[in-house]
Amino acid sequence: MELIKSPRGIAGFCFFVAMGLILSMMTAKPASASNEEFQIGVFWVPPAASTNETQYDYLKDGHVNWIINVASTDLNTIEDNKKMLKLAAERGMKAVVADSRFDKVYDNTATDAEIAAMVNDYKGLPGLGGYYVMDEPLFPNVNYAGHAYQQFLKNDPDSIPYLNLLPYVWNKPEYVKYVDQVIAATPDLKYLTFDNYPFRTNGETNFDILDDYYTNLKIIREKGLEHDLKTGAYIQATGYYDMRRPVENELRYNVFTSLAYGMKALYWFPYWHPGMPFDGGIINLDGTKTDLYKPFQNLNAQIEAWGPILMKLNSVDVYHSGKMAAGTVAVPSDFFWKPENTNDNVIISYFTDASGRKYIMAVNRDYTNSSTLSFHINSNPTKITEISKTTGLEENTNYNALTGVISADFAPGEGRLYALPTEGMGELLRNPGFEDGLTGWTAYNPSTLTPITDPVNSGSNALQISARSMNYTGAMQDIKSILLSNGQGTYDFGVMLRTESKDKQTMYANIFINDSTGDHYFNGSFVSVDNESWVRSSGSAKITWTGKLNYARIYTESEAGTGNYYVDDFSLKKPDQPTTFKSTLTANMSSITSGTEFKVSFGLSNNTLPIYAQDIKIDYNPAVMEFVSVRSVYEGISLVEVDKETSGKLRLIIASAGPEHAVTGDTPIVELTFKSKKVSKTTTGLISVTNAVLGDVKGNEYQAATSSVPIEVIKGGGPGDLNEDGKISIGDLAIVSAHYGKNSSSPDWENAKIADINGDGIIDILDLTAVAKKIVN
Repeated sequence: MELIKSPRGIAGFCFFVAMGLILSMMTAKPASASNEEFQIGVFWVPPAASTNETQYDYLKDGHVNWIINVASTDLNTIEDNKKMLKLAAERGMKAVVADSRFDKVYDNTATDAEIAAMVNDYKGLPGLGGYYVMDEPLFPNVNYAGHAYQQFLKNDPDSIPYLNLLPYVWNKPEYVKYVDQVIAATPDLKYLTFDNYPFRTNGETNFDILDDYYTNLKIIREKGLEHDLKTGAYIQATGYYDMRRPVENELRYNVFTSLAYGMKALYWFPYWHPGMPFDGGIINLDGTKTDLYKPFQNLNAQIEAWGPILMKLNSVDVYHSGKMAAGTVAVPSDFFWKPENTNDNVIISYFTDASGRKYIMAVNRDYTNSSTLSFHINSNPTKITEISKTTGLEENTNYNALTGVISADFAPGEGRLYALPTEGMGELLRNPGFEDGLTGWTAYNPSTLTPITDPVNSGSNALQISARSMNYTGAMQDIKSILLSNGQGTYDFGVMLRTESKDKQTMYANIFINDSTGDHYFNGSFVSVDNESWVRSSGSAKITWTGKLNYARIYTESEAGTGNYYVDDFSLKKPDQPTTFKSTLTANMSSITSGTEFKVSFGLSNNTLPIYAQDIKIDYNPAVMEFVSVRSVYEGISLVEVDKETSGKLRLIIASAGPEHAVTGDTPIVELTFKSKKVSKTTTGLISVTNAVLGDVKGNEYQAATSSVPIEVIKGGGPGDLNEDGKISIGDLAIVSAHYGKNSSSPDWENAKIADINGDGIIDILDLTAVAKKIVN
């Protein structure tokens, strides 16, 4: 936004517009951001006269945590900047400082000593986030901007200096070169940020999102991944010449489309109305809130809730469906998450975390209309949750594990973030059976790959390998991104093989990786292959890497010979990790008197998969308690069978009424009622789950860990039950009356003291009253 800060830049600001992007498949490189806060920032802050508690309360209430001061505003003295820092720190925010001296950085004239002096005035102050270096440097200024950035960082390593890039529309043919030059000039760059505003008008007609917006997002995303940099984008909150002032739905669109491209910082421009010729902002010139403040506040609250998740996610792929914009890539036919209606205008963005867990962000690309969007997940995972925009926690969805379909209502421009289960997602390779021709596959060493329809092992297609230059030739797929997405661990792999001639060849599937320590090979089984039948080579390998994973591929080759051969049905899967369930028993009271009913809740914890059926065996001590009844406390759960014939033993057969009622999470399932028996002395009885077998949607059975809960049964009916008949009644009152007036000095006190209800050493009206109240109650 430097182009708006002074007359020297306004002529060029009409370039600030935007349009379309998305990523083609590429190798993802994780940016280490999981321990940092998602930056929710504002540019063009309250001026000096409005740098006060009221205005900074507005910022805090708007869920802002990052404030960017600009040298050319009137907040340009050291004192004003320190006041800004103090107000920010008191509200848990951080700010980027810029006083009048910083103009020399913009003019490329500040010396290293002058930069050190600037840092010296602010370093270590509460609320300091960083130092303003430059906004949108032109090509001639890039090297100096990078040098100044490094100098600020050298003098204050904990800071995050501000350096923001021009938009793609500024110089399309040279833009990638421009981004590369900025990165090269700034070796320790912490955030790669840019601004490109999408909502435009020619004065009469609104333009659609054209080619600039998504292309710019694509380039920044790819360069961020390539150089392990966190990325950030600006959100348009004003009109200016050919830009129109956005409305709430368009703000939402701007936010979620940016998040879909992996941005880890979003900045609003402008926050404070800069004055004419700009059309608005979040705050008016007089310090009052505009109509955009409420959506600004709501959207920031949603970003804040998602922030901890977003900061740990690595962007893997971004796809579009419906009407395609420039710079975008259509959802591949074999992608595991696809829209049910291919005409829906939607972004599907694929993320993973450090453990390999998969996330999908779906964004309604229509910023005018709400849409009900449905998606099909090919691998039918057992469960899909949604990250709440209110709490940031995982919530249940309407996902149907039997059909693999999930749907939701999306407001205009809205995004939703879904989390897939931690267990394996099935087939990982792209186009493993060559049903989509050569998509995803290339030749390993000089040879010719030809899709064929006969012979095939399954489906309609297979692949012929011919014109082999050596025995080490075959079909190959790059699996670097697959391994990075799914993490280190055990992988199962294999392929079906068959020769063209009757001459036998010894062949095998192989995985190769190269990391910081060198080359590593993982061989499948060596199998003898001829032309009479298909033979499978398979293997299981613990694939790990040290440092950087440079290359990874799966391929076929033969031990010797160069004869033509066929391949079909490649496979690469990461097996599910062992799932551990635990049964739970919880009593509503731990100590009871004889003849008292009590409740015990049975449930599950560590429940990582939806459970559809349960076979539960429970033992209890029949000398201490008796079973009364059992009921379901989980909606849609039925007790199909309750076997209580054997005293001291129960068997419960439990089933869910459809996928929407599968048991998930840590939850109680049934409530059992018992009644304590009369005991001659205080006794503890145990209720135990002795066996718990659980079934999932695919019919897999799991053994849950056992559990137990002790119940102490007190002799009699407790204090006041003097005749030990398990209740407090008129007979007990009679015993108190018979000993009335006796005290600890009475010769038969040992026998009489049972009537001393309150234990004060005398049997009087207080003891009679205590028993009488228990009778009435």
